Amino acid sequence: MLVHAAQMVYTTEKYGKRGEFGELILHAILREQFGTEPVISKLYFKSATNDTVKGFDAVHVLETEKGSVELWLGEVKFYTDIKKAVNAVVSEIKAHLDQKKLKEEFICVGPHIGKGWKFEPLVSKLMDPRTSLDDVFPVICIPVLLTYESEVVQSANKISDEFLKNLKLELSGNRDLFFEKLGSLFVKVKLILLTLENKKRIITVLNEKLKGIQG
Repeated sequence: MLVHAAQMVYTTEKYGKRGEFGELILHAILREQFGTEPVISKLYFKSATNDTVKGFDAVHVLETEKGSVELWLGEVKFYTDIKKAVNAVVSEIKAHLDQKKLKEEFICVGPHIGKGWKFEPLVSKLMDPRTSLDDVFPVICIPVLLTYESEVVQSANKISDEFLKNLKLELSGNRDLFFEKLGSLFVKVKLILLTLENKKRIITVLNEKLKGIQG
């Protein structure tokens, strides 16, 4: 099963600009940091291993204290430049939240919801074409993962008070840039910023690990 899953990520040697690693990182952060559960894995929507999948990069749910669920529809930009990442993801968020596009996403995802899963009735109802989006929008959360090569990280050789201060300033500035570009939305948005020292080196290592699992 692990080999099959690894083969579904991609099998091409032209992996430098592919986004699957970003999607896997987002999945891990949502599971470990926020305690969400995946509704489906978009990787299994592929008809060929090197296809790219359209729509949201993650479809998860988070159980609320009231026993209901929030629908977490994730977006990722696994980039080196934060400004390019912000511009690209803001455009995609607004496009994906178009009512027609969102309904189309639900139509594709709905039939793949696991039978017998404890959240199946709630999620199926949310994604039912007959359910008004007026009832869906209040329970949608958009987790947004943006990666970028950080000047603060690149210039540091150890963790210090000065490093943490500068990193906080950098992250705060990038957070403000994102929300200024995004403007006001009718759904909740959670921004996740992941600083990198060298994206190319990370992707090379991840690709080697993936190839090792694929056999």
